[in-house]
Amino acid sequence: MKKIILLIALFILMSGSAFSQRSFLTYYQLAPVMQAAPGTFKFGLYGFQNPAITSYLHSGDMQITFMDQNSGGITPWGIFTGGPNGGFGFFRSGDSLGSVVDYRYSFAFGSKKLAFGLGYGFVGGDKSRFHRSNTFSWGGLFRPIEYLSVGFSQTYALTKNEFESVVDFSVRPFGDAYPLALYADASMFNDEKIKDAMWSGGVSWEVFDGFRLNGRYFSDKGIAAGIDISTGELGIGAVSSFNSDGKNMNNSYTIRMGARDRTIIEDVFEETYFLKMDLSGGMNYQNGFFDRGRTFYSTLNTIERAKDSKFVKGLIINFTNAAIGREMLWELREALQKFRDAGKKVIIFLERGGLDQYHFASVADKIVIDPLGMFSFEGYVAGRSFYKNMLEKAGIGYDEIRLFKYKSAAEGFAREHMSEADKEQRQALIDDWYDIAKNDITRSKSMSGDDFDKLVNNDLIYDADKLIKLKLADTTGRWIDCDKIIEKLEGKNPVFEDKYFWEIPSPIENCCYLCFG
Repeated sequence: MKKIILLIALFILMSGSAFSQRSFLTYYQLAPVMQAAPGTFKFGLYGFQNPAITSYLHSGDMQITFMDQNSGGITPWGIFTGGPNGGFGFFRSGDSLGSVVDYRYSFAFGSKKLAFGLGYGFVGGDKSRFHRSNTFSWGGLFRPIEYLSVGFSQTYALTKNEFESVVDFSVRPFGDAYPLALYADASMFNDEKIKDAMWSGGVSWEVFDGFRLNGRYFSDKGIAAGIDISTGELGIGAVSSFNSDGKNMNNSYTIRMGARDRTIIEDVFEETYFLKMDLSGGMNYQNGFFDRGRTFYSTLNTIERAKDSKFVKGLIINFTNAAIGREMLWELREALQKFRDAGKKVIIFLERGGLDQYHFASVADKIVIDPLGMFSFEGYVAGRSFYKNMLEKAGIGYDEIRLFKYKSAAEGFAREHMSEADKEQRQALIDDWYDIAKNDITRSKSMSGDDFDKLVNNDLIYDADKLIKLKLADTTGRWIDCDKIIEKLEGKNPVFEDKYFWEIPSPIENCCYLCFG
């Protein structure tokens, strides 16, 4: 394994001249504040070492780290922050005569299987005394399958011909059945030979959700042992490092806050809850600078987290007066279907709407309709306006240059009626919409296709009583009485607002939003 790792490091190594003193923080100088290799344990240092790491962050996160050193000098400490596709951090170190602060920005892009990142570092404090240089870095992270990760990065000094190449490899040989990861890494500078390169190997074992033990062996015969405990949005950790003689060289301590992590609490408490989610009103893909309302992404994120949480038994959704587009509703419905497939329940409160709104709600285990509510299953229609006569009366001429049969964007200005090609493509579109709604609703409500067609064709309005009679809704009720209705339907189960768990952005998320958008 040692030879393989060193050969990989040599592959990405480039030639250069020698320097006896390093001009930036090296990979193994950061090792005492990392529980394991960056691609193995959570999110490394949020791009401080490998800029590609933040491509896997789902929300804002931050950790504060400090060290005690038995060798004397000042207390090294740092703050590392990150959000989706970006991170920023700094680390202060030095000796009894002075200190230096290393700052680094990082940005990542790519997919969950293959991501790349770029980073820039600058230095504050006694920069010249410690012979420090600003840096440029790049990195990549390759995860072809869920249980295998390969990371690589290079950090370049901008004022010297010096750079460091790093590779790390980790694997979970037992998958989810036994959450244990094995890893190895190696680091080499451009003035070093293979025999001079440093390497380490170790294990990270999540004994149970939110409780992790970490061990690491270094090529200089030193060892490190760490522990990490997570309670969800908050976590603590510690790492102790020992030299080859078994002497404790330093201890590092970490406080993490922000992003949702697996939690030890869920294995201690067995109580489960229903979460209330209010989808009334509109929904944006993203918010403006001062707008902190619900977004499409935050809603999907909440559903995903609730699906993975042992705390959450089900979702209760207020869909009265919702004004959400068809495309968003389709994706939200798919997310709720996965939520149900995980063995959890969905209860949706409705008031009025059409086929799109009922199609979304049909994913629920229980549908609660307002006593005065009503629905109209009118199907779908598509049309367009034509302006040829208006333009002629205004004395404006318009010629359409049409090269292909279905390129109909301009015919609204050049024709008085829809072309056959445009009719054909619009009909195909609404037929697809109708088939999607029909298939999903008939599957959810165990009704035949013919019965669904009659539902659309026969009556214009279906009130609450008729919906219950046709088994399209389960009971009547209003959102204001949600807790009582849930108790009646499901028994005595605690109900909580979902925002108390995940929707209120933490100060760390606000900070990351300002930095990275």
